[in-house]
Amino acid sequence: YLAHEYKYQFKYEECITFIYKNILPVILKEGDTMDCLPDLYMFLGDCYLELHKEQEAETNYKAGIAADSLFRDNYIKLARLYYLQHKYEQALKVMNDCFKTSRRLYT
Repeated sequence: YLAHEYKYQFKYEECITFIYKNILPVILKEGDTMDCLPDLYMFLGDCYLELHKEQEAETNYKAGIAADSLFRDNYIKLARLYYLQHKYEQALKVMNDCFKTSRRLYT
């Protein structure tokens, strides 16, 4: 909840730091029993995007896809990033991959 508060108060750096220091190590060490890793990477990607760090955002969206290829939201965020960067072919490829492999999860 603290990470959400940082994000909603536009404290993106604090949010990223908190996640990397306190949440991500626990999930990676103990396992992702609640399937929150893809959502966590999406959350990080959104924060990096707000800080205009597109490369870091892209890396986190891709990590979210790698963590769970069935989770649709990271595909959509990555495709939108490519679209905004005028990388239309990459955006189209990501969306095609999205509809081939993912499903909408209500978590």
